[in-house]
Amino acid sequence: MRQWIYVKDHCEKLFNVLRFGRSGEIYNLAPDYESEHSNLEIVKSILSELNASENLISYVEDRKGHDLRYS
Repeated sequence: MRQWIYVKDHCEKLFNVLRFGRSGEIYNLAPDYESEHSNLEIVKSILSELNASENLISYVEDRKGHDLRYS
């Protein structure tokens, strides 16, 4: 699972850190809306927008030590 953020939203958050942030602090930037989707959901959404078949998806074995979810 991953969180996805629009470029414009990300840039706005970076700008706010530059304006209001303090030196030495750590800032984790995330969207203000529900944005957690699997890579497969994203691929299926793209294929749907392109009116393309899900048969184009080729599944591969996960690499060893692959995190199933980043938090």
